[in-house]
Amino acid sequence: MYQRVLFYILLSLNISSYSQEVSIAFTKSMAPYLITPKESGIEYEIVAEALKSQGVSLATYKNLHYKRAVKLLAKKQIDIVVSNRDNNLYFQKQVKIYSSDVTLNYVDCAISLKKRNLSYDKMEDYSDKTVWAFKSAREVLGSEFKRAVSSNRNYTENYDQNLMVNMLAKERVDIVISDKNIFLNLLEKSLGPGKSGLFTYKKIIPITPRNIKTHNAELKETFNRGLKQIKENGVYEKILKKYKNQYDSKC
Repeated sequence: MYQRVLFYILLSLNISSYSQEVSIAFTKSMAPYLITPKESGIEYEIVAEALKSQGVSLATYKNLHYKRAVKLLAKKQIDIVVSNRDNNLYFQKQVKIYSSDVTLNYVDCAISLKKRNLSYDKMEDYSDKTVWAFKSAREVLGSEFKRAVSSNRNYTENYDQNLMVNMLAKERVDIVISDKNIFLNLLEKSLGPGKSGLFTYKKIIPITPRNIKTHNAELKETFNRGLKQIKENGVYEKILKKYKNQYDSKC
């Protein structure tokens, strides 16, 4: 009996021990994942609600270049970075970085103009085409992709994804590699609605899991508890339904 009471006391202390504000950085995130300046978006709301369920609020948030975010996190000048789970740059610092459970998946696709009928079903097909990719794609899309583009002089990475729709539409590049939902959001803004059928979308890797990184082990556990809680109480599903017309889980 004593052990059971002690367990619940420790559990309650653990749940409330991080009731404070935290600072958070996204890494050049875009709609529908982060919508500024409205402080909304599918990924923003999942992270915010998971923390809120544990009594933690977001004091400030920034949308930074991922290398800047890594430095700030390593210096403990920011509490959380929302990032690709498999970006290993975070773990190359002397400060211990903790990685949370997966929040959701980005849907990274290789996208081309349908009328060009390009063939790129194999990784080696990316070695001789003009390819524009999001920043850090070489690091997060797997070793096969990295090898395929390593000697391709026409391979480029850029964090400003606003450029990619027009570059592809004007045939300045053969392929862009982007999260499908970000691409479709930018496509509608650039060319208007109803243009998604002009493009071919091919899966390049199964999924790109997202999570948070933090220098605080307790904060990681707090976040994981919150994420589990909002999945169990329906809040997570409610967020997905809110953005159902802006989030496609497949290429």
